[in-house]
Amino acid sequence: MRKTPPGLVKYIRKLRKTHTLRELVEETQLTDKTILKYIPKGRMPGNSPRRSSSKIVADILKLTPEGILRTRLQYGANLSHGMLKKYLGRLLKSGLVELREDQKVWLTDKGKEWQKYNDKADGLIQPKSSEKTNEYKNSKGK
Repeated sequence: MRKTPPGLVKYIRKLRKTHTLRELVEETQLTDKTILKYIPKGRMPGNSPRRSSSKIVADILKLTPEGILRTRLQYGANLSHGMLKKYLGRLLKSGLVELREDQKVWLTDKGKEWQKYNDKADGLIQPKSSEKTNEYKNSKGK
């Protein structure tokens, strides 16, 4: 078994912050298994163990079209009480949701627009599952 030089390990760890696994494979000419040995699990770009704020907002907005109580929203979006207060404050200020007299959080027209554009952007970034399968099959044939 070939040993990876220590300088290359440092180089891989430096590049992992900005490069995808495929780019690292092309750059270093190593296999993906070799590269993943030197990178902590879940630390590749786009594979963050935490959700981004836009992902949290999208999760909240998906739950609010028919109106939802704050407690149900907290559980549905998997947020702590403090985080829910923080994000609801932002969303209320920006006009994406509204709090009605029945104490339910409702999605506004502006929120529906944001959700539509966010879903469209996600569709551009993330390939459909059939595309992932074809991409994987094509890479195995090389």
